[in-house]
Amino acid sequence: MQSLKMKIDGFDVLNGTILIKFAGDTAEKPIDEYPSHKFNVVEDNENVTLNAVLKALAQTGWNIAFQQEVAEQTAKNNEKVAIYQALIGSSYEYTGEELFAPEACVAEDNQPSTQGLMVI
Repeated sequence: MQSLKMKIDGFDVLNGTILIKFAGDTAEKPIDEYPSHKFNVVEDNENVTLNAVLKALAQTGWNIAFQQEVAEQTAKNNEKVAIYQALIGSSYEYTGEELFAPEACVAEDNQPSTQGLMVI
């Protein structure tokens, strides 16, 4: 992905939230086929410009658009889909130590275990 498309889809005056759709330049679908995301844009700093707000929203949108594209690619991989579908109904429990201890972030081959992982 080299560029981002961003479309303002609505604004809720009472809550100060803006609805925005995002798509990357390599997206498989038109931007209108992606879901809208809600952002709170109420700010109390008079010095913040509209351009600064839009740029901050676009920076967040970059990650959203990238995640959308990763999800589309994953959906095409029948093997990965089957693995995740097999997890339906499973339950897991972890302690904080298991999740956040330094050795929990390293795989068996001493490489980061979450390399390339995108969690939405």
